Order: sequence, then structure tokens, then C-alpha cells
Amino acid sequence: MKADKPEALKARVELSRNEAFESFDEIFAQRQSESDEFYADLQPSSSSDDERNVQRQAFAGMLWSKQFYHYNIEEWLNGDPAQPAPPAERKHGRNHEWRHLNASDIISMPDKWEYPWFAAWDLESACLNKPGKSARWLMESLSVQRV
Repeated sequence: MKADKPEALKARVELSRNEAFESFDEIFAQRQSESDEFYADLQPSSSSDDERNVQRQAFAGMLWSKQFYHYNIEEWLNGDPAQPAPPAERKHGRNHEWRHLNASDIISMPDKWEYPWFAAWDLESACLNKPGKSARWLMESLSVQRV
């Protein structure tokens, strides 16, 4: 595929013959409009187009980084009974005294490469920077740190 201008090139591949894609363009345009409205409420009108674009990408990255996090220390230390036993060192390593911890929540994970590790400073800074979130959401997000 070639195009004179990068913005002139448009490609869509449908991997099935499903009627659900018949109104794709209309639905996509509607979602794009909703997204524009969402970000317009968050961004100062005094910002330049370039500043708004950079901020929008940063916000989108923070919103996209939410993921389900499950970490049960007791289970991790003892292993799955149906599988080979975990190494004996695990019982004396990091977090071995936290047997009560059973994290099971959707949290912000800005550095997904750190998964399955979460650090208070990462979670706090990500929560404080989330666009358009209420104080209640912030407190609920930070509450996963309480032990």
C-alpha cells in the first residue's frame, strides 16, 4: 500500500464476515466524538493544539494502564497443590511475613513491566495524575495499600 500523504492511507482488515462490522465507521466516529468531549472538559482552552495532543496521549496512557491484579501471598508461598512444590527459599523471601495479603482488585499499573509487583509510590503518583477522577475514586484506589 502506498499513499502520497500518511493521513490519506486507511486500512481495515476484517477477520470474519460478521454483520457487527456493518456500522463500524458510524460507531467509531461516535466514540471519537465522545473521547473529544471527555478530554475537552479536562484541558484548558488556553493550551495549544500540540499541548492538548500531548496531554491527551498522557491521559490515555494512564487510563489504559488499569489492570486486574491478584496476589495471594499464602497461595504464592505454598504453591498450587496440583503443581510441583515451589522452591523452599520462597518461604523465607520477600513478603513471606505478609501471609494475610490477598490483593484482588483493578489498579493502575503505570509500569506494566513491573507486574506482578506494585509499589505504593507508583500507585499513588498514577492515581493523583488520573484525569477527571473524583476524590472518592482516588481514596478507593489508594485503599489497596492499606494492610
